Amino acid sequence: NSGHYRRSFDGAGVTPGDLKSLADLARFPFTTKADLRDSYPFGFFAVPQSEVVRVHASSGTTGKPTVVGYSRRDIETWAGLVARSIRAAGGRAGDIVHVAYGYGLFTGGLGAHYG
Repeated sequence: NSGHYRRSFDGAGVTPGDLKSLADLARFPFTTKADLRDSYPFGFFAVPQSEVVRVHASSGTTGKPTVVGYSRRDIETWAGLVARSIRAAGGRAGDIVHVAYGYGLFTGGLGAHYG
């Protein structure tokens, strides 16, 4: 759904359906920081902007900022992933967790919060 990845995959001659094993990853193009900057601000979004519920951005101190948009489903998936990670680390219902990440535009803070 992302225009960037459609163009990138077309250029490499691959489709998402071509990824069937770990070895297949070698055929897929890397995403670079330059790709993120060149697609600023919304070129990586895979849903219409009306479906984006949270946006995070870098400060852009080394150039153009990079922007990441999350849909409601992305947030739900993210929360589940963090919750499973906490569980795998020994966390259980009723435990108190100190989220020490920043709550600025850095994505880690809110990811841990949602989990």
